[in-house]
Amino acid sequence: MGDKAGDCMQPAHLILRWLNDEEEKLKAAVLPRIRFLIVEMSPVTDIDTSGVHALDELRRSLQKRDVQKTMAGYDTSSGNIKRELCFVFLAGNIWDQ
Repeated sequence: MGDKAGDCMQPAHLILRWLNDEEEKLKAAVLPRIRFLIVEMSPVTDIDTSGVHALDELRRSLQKRDVQKTMAGYDTSSGNIKRELCFVFLAGNIWDQ
């Protein structure tokens, strides 16, 4: 995958597909469902609007599944955008309110 969030998170449905596959395996093995997801952000050096929308879409889908989520490896020293990105992913889109 690439360095841009649009590449890393592209599209959010790939993460959801992985989550579906893993939940099917767990269900077949009679194990508990996935309750937490950590999104590793250290490879992300830049993000565009489509990347923010992809994270928001992922957040909404995880919320419907009752999966808790967090981000790891994001560097806020590169500017406010990653701080805002983290807020969008964890709390919701500020523009929806």
